[in-house]
Amino acid sequence: MTVSRHRCVPFVAVAIANVAIFIVAFLYITQYWELEGLAAVSNSKNRQPNPPGLTLTASVPKQYVPTVKNGRRLLVIGDIHGMNTELGNLLDLAKYDAATDHVITLGDMVNKGPDSRGVLSRLMSMNASAVRGNHEDRLLLALREHSAQAAPAAEQDDTAHASRKRNRKILKVAKTLLPEQITWLAGLPVILKSPALRLYFVHGGLVPGVKLDKQDPWAVMNMRTLRYSQEELRRHDDHSSAQAELDDDDDDDEGSEVTPAQKVVAIPIDDHSGERWDKAWNKYQRKFVKKGHRQTVMYGHDAKRGFIEGKYTVGLDSGCAAGGHLTGLIVKAKGHGGISYEKIQVPCKAARRRKET
Repeated sequence: MTVSRHRCVPFVAVAIANVAIFIVAFLYITQYWELEGLAAVSNSKNRQPNPPGLTLTASVPKQYVPTVKNGRRLLVIGDIHGMNTELGNLLDLAKYDAATDHVITLGDMVNKGPDSRGVLSRLMSMNASAVRGNHEDRLLLALREHSAQAAPAAEQDDTAHASRKRNRKILKVAKTLLPEQITWLAGLPVILKSPALRLYFVHGGLVPGVKLDKQDPWAVMNMRTLRYSQEELRRHDDHSSAQAELDDDDDDDEGSEVTPAQKVVAIPIDDHSGERWDKAWNKYQRKFVKKGHRQTVMYGHDAKRGFIEGKYTVGLDSGCAAGGHLTGLIVKAKGHGGISYEKIQVPCKAARRRKET
């Protein structure tokens, strides 16, 4: 049977209209995602569900924030991993004074080293601030799963069994801790911020272009690199070639928001196979955030790279538990809302050479 050309026209018009509606809807949804800054969620096979009651962000207490007038200092410390002797040595090197100094640790205070309980006792006695690292997160997860072991075996899936096996070692560490130490760890935020100093403190990293309250907690504790889809890379390259550099000397601009076209949201991953998140953060701050609003991130978690400085990032994990160094930064305030910092380090003896306690 032959269909006339005139009878085909309505069908073609309807098809074109449907395609147009689909494209418009897709573009609208995409724009909505970017405008809302939805969290970039990692698809790592090691990912664990976010625990109930998790605190995503908190602020450094105002009374501890350094100013030129008060002369206070922040002592920011990288991954301690149960190395209490080295922590004491670092505090001595910094000439820590409780009257003028406040300690902030960047997560992974526990596990690997011989004295996690001693580390937490020292930090809590100083009223230190800290963020939750992946090892604190695993420890708390191991305790929750241990408490749930009374459930009938039929109600426990393969994932739960595998997770318990993986967390068996850290559960031994958890059982050495005091109840108040467990409570303290459970209440730690994933992201600590100091708006006055334009500083963020995290364990793993942050995804550029995603607001703090939209960051994925697991990714913040675990990320090391970022991965982009081919479409995101194409958009990123096209935009970068067309985007002029912001004037670094212009301090009069107000606001730190950027347009949706400038936002390229990546997928955070917990290995080294992607683009370094800190490089992406530095590039994003320089290109898309006005000078007076740029944020510096201090982080740990990446002992493989050791201490590493970027324009707006500082990595402090120096592999103390593996026989490297324990690293700290002495942070002071400068005029006009700026900061200065001095790096300090103490050598560490590898934890594996010590008798476990």
